[in-house]
Amino acid sequence: MANLLTSNPIYIDTAASSDIYNRRVVLIQWQDEAGDLADDEDLSITINGVTFAMKFKLPTDVGQQPIIIWEAAFSTPIQVTHLVVNTIDDGALLVWCV
Repeated sequence: MANLLTSNPIYIDTAASSDIYNRRVVLIQWQDEAGDLADDEDLSITINGVTFAMKFKLPTDVGQQPIIIWEAAFSTPIQVTHLVVNTIDDGALLVWCV
């Protein structure tokens, strides 16, 4: 699937820059939609100039992998003026706006 930078949620599965001026964000999730994330895959995003880096560690117990790998939920929406996905090895980043 291709990046959908104007949808809600914003859907990003490849490195991309999205100017979302005057958008208030309530939830950001890194999802493993196809169940194929491997150990040590990375996600690096920059929001309003602040970079966040996440690494997926494959669970060692028996069972299914989690669908949501990482999330940030905001009880009070945050104003995002610039969002950059620097690296996304697999999965998709979903950004919900109000």
